[in-house]
Amino acid sequence: MNVLLAKKYDQKKHDVTGWLASEKIDGVRAYWTGTELLTRNGNPIHAPDWWTEDLPDHALDGELTAGRGTFPETCSVVRSSADEDDRWEDISFAVFDVPDAPGTLKQRLAVANASWPVIQVRQITVRNRDHVSQLLTLVEDAGGEGIMLRDPRSEYERKRSDTLLKVKRMHDLDAEVIGHKPGTGQHAGRCGALICLLPSGVEFSVGAGMAITDRLNPAAIGDTVIVQHQNLTSRGCPRHPVFLGVRAD
Repeated sequence: MNVLLAKKYDQKKHDVTGWLASEKIDGVRAYWTGTELLTRNGNPIHAPDWWTEDLPDHALDGELTAGRGTFPETCSVVRSSADEDDRWEDISFAVFDVPDAPGTLKQRLAVANASWPVIQVRQITVRNRDHVSQLLTLVEDAGGEGIMLRDPRSEYERKRSDTLLKVKRMHDLDAEVIGHKPGTGQHAGRCGALICLLPSGVEFSVGAGMAITDRLNPAAIGDTVIVQHQNLTSRGCPRHPVFLGVRAD
């Protein structure tokens, strides 16, 4: 399934005056078809019937989230295959587009269904480049991880688009788990780090960010994990990698 994907914001390249800025939601991307909830890769999400019964009969694109700083918990709920899971009471659907509605972004958002559990992502009009930096600082100071910029005149494109830009001081990437390093010291008897492989063929290890539960029951070999980092080294290895969680989609 093809959905709208973001490119990275470049302050020198992009003039986003008049665009819409919103907080980058700390959650799992989800697409409601009008009848079914799917991951961005088209895999079904087993939300309980009572959770989806108020969703509209048209498509919605957004993020499933339990709030700031709850990415691992949200992933755990979304990955559950149980028909009934009380943890869904804590999950909201933060909607940032209505893909099949006509018109510009602002016109599409006007038809979003505001019923629980759907919430519309708050959008702020960008004044200038300095305003982008100010908004990013406000979000980070509040515990958020970044902001998203949208061209308010844009159509919904089912590809990586220049009309959606991601602004973060830290970056993240997907990596495949190919092994485990045993822990030492306080982590003896647990997983010390995950050995990961990038699509480029670069291998690296990540242990920072792993909670005790992650070390007792580490991501399985073959799982895709999300790793935060400052940037890439000259050989393409993540600098200061931090484990965020197992990708749910």
